Amino acid sequence: MTVTFNDRDPEPQAASTAEAAAAAISGPGLLDSSSHRRPPRVAVWGHYYGPNLGDELVTSTVIAAVRARRPEADVIGISIAPDDTRERHGIPAYPLSAPGAGRSERRTGLQRIIAGVRRRASAVVREVPHLWRSYRLLRGVDLVVVAGSGQLLDKWNGPWGHPYALYKWSLLARLSGTKLAILSVGAGPLNGRLARRFVRSAVERADAVSVRDEHSLTILRQAGVRRDVPVRADMGFAHAVPPRDDTPRDRIVVGVNAMAHAHPGYWGRGDMTRYQAYVEKFTRVILDLLDRGIAVQLFSSHATADQGVADDIVAAVWAAEPRLAGRLKREHLTRVDQLTAFIAGCDAVVGTRYHSVLLPMLMHVPTVGVAYHPKTVEVMRMAGQPDFCIEDIDGFRAEELGRLVSRAIEDRARIRPALAEGVAPLRALVERQFDVIFAPSAAAGDSTGRPAARQSERGRHVA
Repeated sequence: MTVTFNDRDPEPQAASTAEAAAAAISGPGLLDSSSHRRPPRVAVWGHYYGPNLGDELVTSTVIAAVRARRPEADVIGISIAPDDTRERHGIPAYPLSAPGAGRSERRTGLQRIIAGVRRRASAVVREVPHLWRSYRLLRGVDLVVVAGSGQLLDKWNGPWGHPYALYKWSLLARLSGTKLAILSVGAGPLNGRLARRFVRSAVERADAVSVRDEHSLTILRQAGVRRDVPVRADMGFAHAVPPRDDTPRDRIVVGVNAMAHAHPGYWGRGDMTRYQAYVEKFTRVILDLLDRGIAVQLFSSHATADQGVADDIVAAVWAAEPRLAGRLKREHLTRVDQLTAFIAGCDAVVGTRYHSVLLPMLMHVPTVGVAYHPKTVEVMRMAGQPDFCIEDIDGFRAEELGRLVSRAIEDRARIRPALAEGVAPLRALVERQFDVIFAPSAAAGDSTGRPAARQSERGRHVA
């Protein structure tokens, strides 16, 4: 049984009310509670592992959505770091992939070729038992939910990273008779032929699919996906957030999220010149804010990857203006609740990472986004804030960013209600999607009142 989304309705940003936006989704759900003697079991699947708080935000949102709608359901995680998932989310967890072989010393020439062959052979040996254990796991799972975020890409490790992992688990779900929902995912870059084939196969065989923006839909179409794929919104928009802190403060507080953009140590094929230019422009804006008496606090939604860029900005501020450097604060955040509490205390936010842009907008905090990927441009457009987006992370000028931050501060009384109006339909879309997916499935009677055919124990044929 495939859940069908009505893809002919107005786009999310065109909806006049949250109710109108939510009405775009309808149909029976994927969880059948009537044909099991045990509670339904949902696996939350994704490349989440702890430090990336954007991914953890989406994961916690999915878990909360299942528990709110199906309190009798068992929830498990399928992640990169099961130990972290167990501790962080309090659920049983299973590894998404076979354990790695670890790093080896650098080799050249024939030694490198031989080492590569051995590494691949070792990977196959490890993969076979992992496939069998994963299949057995899914025999006891009713629904696998791909936990949103940027899952459909080959930037990291080519086709054998994200694309193969999704393909593998989609095939195992089909073989085991487990339903698969790929919801509100981001796509791109997706350049390799094999990567596109893996992603296309997984998306076409899923029971429900949606993407978080038009750019992601374009990427899937370019990969050859032909099925209906509605554009919804990132699942982070359904996260339960604390109220914004309106306590009067002596000074305006601006949170600044910098990431290791183009740094060769993080970015793969990075460019130190681009990285240094990015740091220099952020430093100039921060110095101007500090000089105007505005409190600036550096933060990151990635607990490990971006500590280096924060160090570099702090060092640059000290080198340029020691008299101001002592005013610059930095927050080391390791959990989603810490991130939301921090943003609640800001008057404005400058964000580079995707969820460091999405989350303050969700919390009605004026936000300036610096886009390293089209997804940031898309999410700010969908929330009605395109004028506050820097669309070219390499080409912008410090003066341009400074002007936008000043506007966000000065116009914050007007921007807050505009954000409330802009994100409400997006939250409603995600909430309604959860309502549909986690509702009792057609096995208990579909929307026409007809009982659905029960799935065979061995699952469906592989397409």
